[in-house]
Amino acid sequence: MTPQERQLVADLFDRLARLEDVTRDPDAERTIIDGLRRAPNAVYALVQTVLIQDEALRQADARIRELEGSGAAGGSGSFLDSMRGGAFSGRPESGAARCPPCAAAGTRPRFISASSPVRAAVRSWARRRRPRPA
Repeated sequence: MTPQERQLVADLFDRLARLEDVTRDPDAERTIIDGLRRAPNAVYALVQTVLIQDEALRQADARIRELEGSGAAGGSGSFLDSMRGGAFSGRPESGAARCPPCAAAGTRPRFISASSPVRAAVRSWARRRRPRPA
């Protein structure tokens, strides 16, 4: 793990710590706890997934702003809405959740390696969502 990756993980858990007092959906919480019983090491892959998706969302947001401008979406009152507008909304402050030395060096963080199954899944998903040129 690089120092930048360590900082990304620390920043993620700082954001999560701000959500400790958020009201939780009891059914969702039970389902998540059951999942962790079946896959007790899932947190590792979940952290990787969150960091990769956060990176992908920042890149997509930058591209959307470049093409169309800025806009906001509203919530629907569901399980995930408690996160919308909370610790995971908005833009990172001056690159706080980024890995500038990695980007500048043209490398990827080792914790989230290019061969990571999480990265492969996100790339596959992004390719399917990418509009085809006319």
